[in-house]
Amino acid sequence: DDAVKCLKKPCMKRTPTEDIAKYVQRICRKYLHTSYGMKYNERQYEHIPKQCVLEEQLDFSSQLFDYKIHTFHGRPMLVVIYGSRFDDERKLTRNARTPNDWKEVPILFDDKSVKLTDEMLGPRPDFLDGMLEATKVMVQRANADVTQFPYVRADYFVYNESNHMTSSFAELTFTHANCGPI
Repeated sequence: DDAVKCLKKPCMKRTPTEDIAKYVQRICRKYLHTSYGMKYNERQYEHIPKQCVLEEQLDFSSQLFDYKIHTFHGRPMLVVIYGSRFDDERKLTRNARTPNDWKEVPILFDDKSVKLTDEMLGPRPDFLDGMLEATKVMVQRANADVTQFPYVRADYFVYNESNHMTSSFAELTFTHANCGPI
């Protein structure tokens, strides 16, 4: 089956004679031998045992949005929405909004991206309340142990499935782009 796709860079091409299992093993070996803590200066990941997790790819045949909910001391304060995230044909589009009143936050993104327009984004989505509530619960649980994280970002993929918008949780991170710009 040719449906195996690597979404993270760098990806290796599958050779014409390589079966799926060998291809996936080769990708996993590469990732398992990369020190991401050192490579991206995210030392908090350095001593976590490495694993290769394979999951079913979501159907991104429609427009995909990547919602990043930035929380400070457990409260969602900013939502950054990316469009065209995995589409090599288009420039990356993004916009930042406040989670409750959906007002645009004037953030100067790098000049490689294009502003996600109001027409593309639409009004405050109904599904956002569920994502915000889930984020609060996950952040609360992450902070339940001895460590307290003043900043946590929760990521979700949002896409059209059977003519209604669906969200899928992606990850929590504790250092956005290694404490780099939004």
